[in-house]
Amino acid sequence: MMDATLRRVVLSENPWLRGEDLVSWMRRFLPASYIPRRQRLAPDHRVVLVVGPRQAGKSTLIWKTLEESAEPVLYVNCEEPSMREGLASPAEFLADVAEHAGAARALFFEEVQRLPEAGLFLKGLVDRRTGLRIFATGSSSFDLEAATRESLAGRAQRHLLLPLSLEEAAAVQPGGSLARSEGLSRMVELMMVFGG
Repeated sequence: MMDATLRRVVLSENPWLRGEDLVSWMRRFLPASYIPRRQRLAPDHRVVLVVGPRQAGKSTLIWKTLEESAEPVLYVNCEEPSMREGLASPAEFLADVAEHAGAARALFFEEVQRLPEAGLFLKGLVDRRTGLRIFATGSSSFDLEAATRESLAGRAQRHLLLPLSLEEAAAVQPGGSLARSEGLSRMVELMMVFGG
C-alpha cells in the first residue's frame, strides 16, 4: 500500500489530483515554441517506450501526445528515490492507482531505467490488461534495452528519438527562401556547437 510519503510525492507531481486544471498542468512541460517531430506516438495495449540520448525531446514528445488527448495521466518520476522503492510490485501499484488516482487513463514513467527491474515491472503492468495507456522514457538506451528486451518482447512499441534533424528545425524558420537559407546556415552553426 502507498505510504504517506509516497502519497505526498505523487500528489506533488500530479497537481490535477488536487484539482488543478489538467491541460494547464500538462502544458507546463511543453516548450513555448514546440517544434513538431516527424515521429508520432500511437498508444495501444503495449508500453510506448521512447529511448534516446539526453535532451532529445523524449519527454516533450510524450507530453505533447498526452496534451493532445487531454486524458488524465499519472506522472511517475522514477528518479525520485521514494518512488523507486514504491514501485516493487505492479499489482500493488495498480491497486494504489485505482485507489488514489482512479481517473487516470494513462501512466507516464519518466527515466524508467532507474527502476531495479524496469522490464519486469512494465511487463507486469501490460500483462494485467488494465486499459491504461502506458508511456515510458529512458535516456540510457543501451541499459534500458538490455534490461527490457526479453521481458517486454511483444509488449512494447520502441521508439528511438534522436535530436532534431535539420529538416525538423528548418521547418519552423520564418521568411522566404533566402531568409530561410541564411537562417538555416545559422542553425547549422548552432547545432554543430550545441547539438540538436
